[in-house]
Amino acid sequence: MRNEVLTDRLLLREWIDEDIDTLSRIFASEEVWRYPLGRGLTIEEIVSVIEPDNAASRRVAEKLGMRLDLATVHPALRVPLLIYRIFPPPRANS
Repeated sequence: MRNEVLTDRLLLREWIDEDIDTLSRIFASEEVWRYPLGRGLTIEEIVSVIEPDNAASRRVAEKLGMRLDLATVHPALRVPLLIYRIFPPPRANS
């Protein structure tokens, strides 16, 4: 049984593989990047920090349009990490 919370306006549930395509379309939307937080705040980039052996997380990041930016080592834990990033799409000329 999956954990779900249903309100009058929203269904909260666990992530499923079928969500990836929808989330990819959301990330590609200029409107989402322009007004994601309300009150005029914008997002300049989204960053994902992934352990190199976590192939599933790497696939999800790449499916969402994120690109590998940096392979590094955590300064305190001394474990390898991959840094994936996605930037907003270019804005259309107004």
